[in-house]
Amino acid sequence: MTRNLVLAFLAVAGVYGQAPVVSPGGVVNHFSYALPGMPNAGIAQGSIFDIYGTNIGPGTLVQAAGFPLPAQLGGTAVQVTVGGTTVDVLLFFVSSGQIAGLLPSRTPVGPGTLTVTVNGTRSAAAPITVSSRSIGILSLSQNGQGPAVMQVGNAAGQVLLNSVTNSAQAGQVGVFYGTGLGAVPFDESRGAPVLNLDPPVLAFVDGRPAKILFQGRVPGLAGLDQFNVAIPAGVTGCYATVWFQTGNVLSNLTTISVSPGPSCPDPLPATVGGGSGTLKAAGLVLVRSQQKIGTVDYTGDVASAAFSVTDLSKVPASTPSPLTVIGGCVVGPLVNTSGGSGASAVSYLDAGPVMTITGPNGVKQLAKFPTGYSSQLGSTALPGQVPVPSPPYLAPGVYKVDNGSGSAEVPAFSVSITLPDLAFAWSNADVVATVSRAAGLDITWAGGDRTGYVDIAGVSLLARSPTQPVAAGGYFSCRAAANAGQFRIPAQVLLFLPASTVTGGVPSGSLTVSNTTSTVSFPLAGFQFADLTHVASVTRGVAFQ
Repeated sequence: MTRNLVLAFLAVAGVYGQAPVVSPGGVVNHFSYALPGMPNAGIAQGSIFDIYGTNIGPGTLVQAAGFPLPAQLGGTAVQVTVGGTTVDVLLFFVSSGQIAGLLPSRTPVGPGTLTVTVNGTRSAAAPITVSSRSIGILSLSQNGQGPAVMQVGNAAGQVLLNSVTNSAQAGQVGVFYGTGLGAVPFDESRGAPVLNLDPPVLAFVDGRPAKILFQGRVPGLAGLDQFNVAIPAGVTGCYATVWFQTGNVLSNLTTISVSPGPSCPDPLPATVGGGSGTLKAAGLVLVRSQQKIGTVDYTGDVASAAFSVTDLSKVPASTPSPLTVIGGCVVGPLVNTSGGSGASAVSYLDAGPVMTITGPNGVKQLAKFPTGYSSQLGSTALPGQVPVPSPPYLAPGVYKVDNGSGSAEVPAFSVSITLPDLAFAWSNADVVATVSRAAGLDITWAGGDRTGYVDIAGVSLLARSPTQPVAAGGYFSCRAAANAGQFRIPAQVLLFLPASTVTGGVPSGSLTVSNTTSTVSFPLAGFQFADLTHVASVTRGVAFQ
């Protein structure tokens, strides 16, 4: 064998000898894409799921030719082991980067492992958690978020896809599709018969319980579930939130359009970005923040200012995503990203060498940074803190913010704001250290500006660790009239969050209750927006369970 032939042989052997690798967090529900650690991340018995990785299949996608679904396809096989029982996954398609398979109904429930074998080479074991039920709903974006794929009839007897131009009406029956309803008693390698399955499943539309008329596999298909749902009376909205619930596990959150007429007055533009020109904005904020650090109550005052210009031609055109709302709260997953499309469209302006605040407790100058100006104005001291900080700065009274003579990019300005009584208090802050997600939570407050509003924000984060292959988490934000004095966070909002971890006594969840006491808009030449705002906030670490 010549030297060139030897080198060519070794090169080919190297390509085909590469071991398959399942990506961290790469085993997900086919429709919800819930990350490991999220409450609905379990792969249900009998459901369709995806595996992402490298070299996990042939270079060209290979699809199953039909029924019965095979356990080997394109030289690829997948096995799941739970509690000593190993099952072969049925395969829809395989490729080098993605596999779509059906987890057999006989797979035991619990934590287990998954391996991918390609042409005799097996991957390292990847973690998988098998659940009895965990529903993922098909969305139009096919990423688990935004408007759902729902079919509904119209006055002409046609069955069309729901949208803001083909709205459903209360009382109609909408047909949803998903996977994760649970195990079936028939041969799931073949097309499903017409069979109404009876696991306990709840449906909600715009927070209202909805009657499920049929739930089962789509006849003639494998692993795909169908839910025929009667839209409750009183529901209306271009983006009414829909979710399904099994026990304390919510599906991914999607939306549908419901209105009295065939079209809904869509409040969202068809696309955002992709424009021309620039947008200049100035944001100045004074913040009184109260926290509990260990056993110590801490109060700190911070001021910041940013002056930005956005080149609209650099903002990619995209379809905006509607907010997902439950009980007056916006909820959503936390997804780690680096940079982001359109990040280069925003640049920050130099407002001059000096940014000064003058108030009842004297004059403070903000430090200058590449993205704006920010300084701690004063705070209470922590045990052993050196040097001892100056005391809290903000108090009721008039505050003036100015930038001296300004700069070539930001003209000179001077704006004043009057702060009212700052004694805003989250009344039950000290009794929420541990929160049962299934029980909901009452928040009460007193003081502050009773003519405005109170924001309640919560987050539960899961950092990457040996037992958590990827960082994940969820958040919510609720707004209530300040004069109400209280707000109940619905259980479904909290159930969307993952259970928090506690490390060294510090939980990975938090709650912040804040009151915007004052906002002043002021003219600034060349700027479309310029505001000075004061916010009083109280934060507590919370273990969501």
